[in-house]
Amino acid sequence: MPQQDTFPSKIFDIIQEIANLSVGGNYLFRGEPKHHCKISSTLYRECERVVKEVGLESELSDFDLEAIEREILNQVNEFVSHSERMSDLSVFTQLQHYDSQTNLIDFTTDFHIALFFACDSQFGENGRVILQKRNLVLTEKPSGVGHRILAQKSVFVRPKRGYIDRNESNYKVVDIPACLKEDILEYLRDTHGITTETIYNDIHGYIRNKGIHKSAYGEFYIAFIYQDKAEKTKDEKEKHRLWDKAIEHYGKAIGYNPNMYRAYTNRRTLHSKKRENDRAMRDRLKELEINPDRAPGPYTDRDHKAEWMLIQEQGFLAQEENLTLLGKALGIELELEAQEVEIGGFRADLLCKNTADDSWVIIENQLDPTNHNHMGQLLTYAARLDASTVIWIAKTFRHEHREMLDWQNRITDERYRFFGVEMKVWQVEDSPCAIQFDVVSSPNDWVRGVSQDT
Repeated sequence: MPQQDTFPSKIFDIIQEIANLSVGGNYLFRGEPKHHCKISSTLYRECERVVKEVGLESELSDFDLEAIEREILNQVNEFVSHSERMSDLSVFTQLQHYDSQTNLIDFTTDFHIALFFACDSQFGENGRVILQKRNLVLTEKPSGVGHRILAQKSVFVRPKRGYIDRNESNYKVVDIPACLKEDILEYLRDTHGITTETIYNDIHGYIRNKGIHKSAYGEFYIAFIYQDKAEKTKDEKEKHRLWDKAIEHYGKAIGYNPNMYRAYTNRRTLHSKKRENDRAMRDRLKELEINPDRAPGPYTDRDHKAEWMLIQEQGFLAQEENLTLLGKALGIELELEAQEVEIGGFRADLLCKNTADDSWVIIENQLDPTNHNHMGQLLTYAARLDASTVIWIAKTFRHEHREMLDWQNRITDERYRFFGVEMKVWQVEDSPCAIQFDVVSSPNDWVRGVSQDT
């Protein structure tokens, strides 16, 4: 069966392309939200702008950027006392931090972070991720390391001419379609915890994104006004109209700032009032994901075995929306083939196909913490069906069983994949149950876990 050209397959294709291109090399990565003619520093681009304004483009190649840098340092030193003076690189690091023009070009050792920068703005433009071998360019380790530089895993490239010559550095480029940018940002947030707040994790990050925050809080305030009006009216039709307006504006606030958990909290309350329990559950999951320290309130982790048995009897995991949720957690598009399949005197819970390559996927769902019996059954199912993917779902994983899955992933070739997944069950008041999947074991080279940290 051919691979479906849908989310998340397009995103995983991009991630796999980056991972494949960077195999076996000590690479740095840079994300750009639009295609530029050159990979250049902000100082070079400013010089380019100035000479073009006066019609001296031919003189740009003769620009002495080092002389300009010396003049910048002289000006900076006029503003600080002798005792407060820093090294040249520390000065340029601080200037770069506060968006001043320097001859430093930001790279990172983590391609997921580069992917974030390629998608975080210019939503109507195609972006790109640049892969650069470290030994082919002049690099500088950031001086005066702060929280943001650590979060971004930053490395500076400092080219003498202000730009990186592709013929000399032989860098590689992966294009990022504009239509995928928002989906990729959602994937990075949900899978790797990479967001505006984690990347720009200081007060300057807030200032840098003040326009986004202002818009988000504006929509939040409008929504709150509608919600407050709804509480005061006794007209049921008008109350529902106001609830809908509030939900609309909370959605806009979330669009500006996807990590505004209070917007999810208030919208979840309104969905509950409207008896839209599925939507309320989704908002509560996002609220807890963003801020796990919040008190559970009416939304609780159901820890009762009878409830787990009820879920299994109803074929809860086989339902399309839950199978899709599991597939999204693993980066696999799953298609249900059969339930309770008899294999070697036992019954496998679910038999699926991986739509990317039409291979077999075995899923074993366990009500309790993992045990040796289920481990043996799982391996039996995999051997009898020659399944390429084995997914073991349990309430919790014992350390030795997680080690077993990790070991299987080490000794088998890339055709076979073993996953361990912990499943949590949630419920809002008296609504139907919802589930959440947490991946605790996966193949070492699986694209969700690929790290180019060096």
